[in-house]
Amino acid sequence: MTHEGYGDEIPALDLRRQRLRSGILFTAAIVLSGAVVVFLFGLEPPVQGTERYAAVGDFPSGHAWFNTQSPISLYGDLSGHVVVLLFSDFSRLSDVRDLSRFEALADDYEDQPVELIVVYVTTDSTASAWRSTVAAWGIGLPVIVDDDGLVSRSMMADRYPLVQVLDSHGRVAGRYHESWTTTDLAGVVDDVIMLGQAGRSLASDPYDVMPGEFIPSGMEERDR
Repeated sequence: MTHEGYGDEIPALDLRRQRLRSGILFTAAIVLSGAVVVFLFGLEPPVQGTERYAAVGDFPSGHAWFNTQSPISLYGDLSGHVVVLLFSDFSRLSDVRDLSRFEALADDYEDQPVELIVVYVTTDSTASAWRSTVAAWGIGLPVIVDDDGLVSRSMMADRYPLVQVLDSHGRVAGRYHESWTTTDLAGVVDDVIMLGQAGRSLASDPYDVMPGEFIPSGMEERDR
């Protein structure tokens, strides 16, 4: 009996086993590397402005408004509009720059269905104090006074300053804290406008704000 064939068969079997082990090790390495990458990326904080939320609530009633004769409704008056909100307590020197840039953005979109509104966050409780702040800062845009935190909670604002962009359905399309001054905010607004046009949800005309102020009944009495 000859054993000539065994000399060839044994190395071939070992080679197949080695290839199988190599394949298993390679696959395991790929899986492990993927898990490590996912874990490391999970440790990074989310990039500001990339969050997406459900629709925010309407502006709560019972709050003072300036530079408009009556309260503005997000889902009534501004239905189909892109809305940009600036939340600020106007307590920092940098707020001067922020307000200037915000009002310049309003000028750029004055002929489009885009409305910019200032949310003045304050602990002052008198209409005269609010009126003085609006005048001192020269704010020319509609202002809603958030003296009880209810406006911020309704709009999911957590800290200030904050700029929040709402699409034509009243949903948060972008939110930016300190980084908003270096963000291409006009580009964000343009993208949201295009999405509204594509979805046929964008209003055809800008909202016509009637100058004046609205102080809820009883608030003026706090000054006495």
